[in-house]
Amino acid sequence: MRTDSPAGMPENPRWLWWAAGLMMANGTYALTVMGVLIAPLRHLWHLGAVPEALLASAALAGTVVGSLAAGLLSDRYGRRVVMLASAAVMLATTGLSAVWLAYPVLLGSRLVLGLGLGADFAVMLPYVGELAPRLTRGGLMVLVMWIGDLGQLLAYASGLAVSSVSDIRLVLAAGALLLLPTLALRWRLPESPLWGRRPPATIQQISRQLARPYRPALMRAAVPWFLHQITGQGLGVFLPLLLVALGSAHGDLASVEVKGLALVAAWFTIRLIDRWGRRPLQLWGFGLRAGALALLGVGAWVTGTVPPYWSLSLVAVALAAGAFGPDKTTVVLAAESLGTGVRTTGQGVCEALGRLGGALGVFFIGILLASHQLALGLLLMAAASGAGAWVTRRWAPETAGQSLPEAPAALPSPRTPRTACR
Repeated sequence: MRTDSPAGMPENPRWLWWAAGLMMANGTYALTVMGVLIAPLRHLWHLGAVPEALLASAALAGTVVGSLAAGLLSDRYGRRVVMLASAAVMLATTGLSAVWLAYPVLLGSRLVLGLGLGADFAVMLPYVGELAPRLTRGGLMVLVMWIGDLGQLLAYASGLAVSSVSDIRLVLAAGALLLLPTLALRWRLPESPLWGRRPPATIQQISRQLARPYRPALMRAAVPWFLHQITGQGLGVFLPLLLVALGSAHGDLASVEVKGLALVAAWFTIRLIDRWGRRPLQLWGFGLRAGALALLGVGAWVTGTVPPYWSLSLVAVALAAGAFGPDKTTVVLAAESLGTGVRTTGQGVCEALGRLGGALGVFFIGILLASHQLALGLLLMAAASGAGAWVTRRWAPETAGQSLPEAPAALPSPRTPRTACR
């Protein structure tokens, strides 16, 4: 076992990283699958622009509440119990939506599903960070998210087989079936040794500590996360529809191809995040995504259409840039910038603000796509990414190679020289 591993870690923890990644994959599948079902459900229920946008963004809205509550409860009662509860909520809601396929039921189940998803996303990555060795912590956290992205790829692939109501039920039921082995894996997870060494604290004490000494670090982590999720969820949920609107004849197949390229980009992040640092990757990722989306938006605005080859290439660049940078670094920086006693509470706040940005992005971009205002939607996402690059340059800290903070005095400050990881 590495000498920089936290005390109390299992001797051979490799299975933990893969188990955590598979758990994340369940969540990303459940979150993304609605994007491939929107088109068949539109024809089945004759949905208008607003009901369609509500259905697409319901789970994201639920994650706002789920991440806030779960982060606080995790710092109070432990990581493991919250992760078990979130899996149970996700299993119940995905099973219900598959059995009882009706618009009100699906909308309500997606909203409650978001509670479980928010809990999972708020607790899982801080938990992994607390168990990981210091010098490879960033790469292991990105590895877990990379495995999680496979769930999104599976969701896009499932859209290739949807042609009837029974297919819709099958795609929804697959999410519930995938969660069954996840529950078994979660029973085996140990409690975080860092959390276990903390003295007990009340919810009021946790909230007060986060609101005072950790407020600057919290804002530096939350604002880039919010700006990234506007485009991250907007592209993630509507990728098949976006590609069709840009001229691709097979949106689901093109989505699988584009997402595959993004996974390749994220694999490089696993290798580079502990060598280059979090801040440079985030800055370049935001900048490249803003440029690609701005070119697409201007092209669609001026000419009314973009050649399919160029549109597919620019969308691929936008997705790969996010996977290379802010899609991973915003989560890592938030988990590494806060003390153990408030880590998941702060992560929950960042997750909630990020998902709020994602819900707003999905809702408004969904309306713009349904209203045939493609160029405006692309330019909106480009502006959000450009703002993320500016905020990163001004405020983002560097946490590579540093120990996780245990007290407010250990907080990283902006532009702290990073410790090289060899």
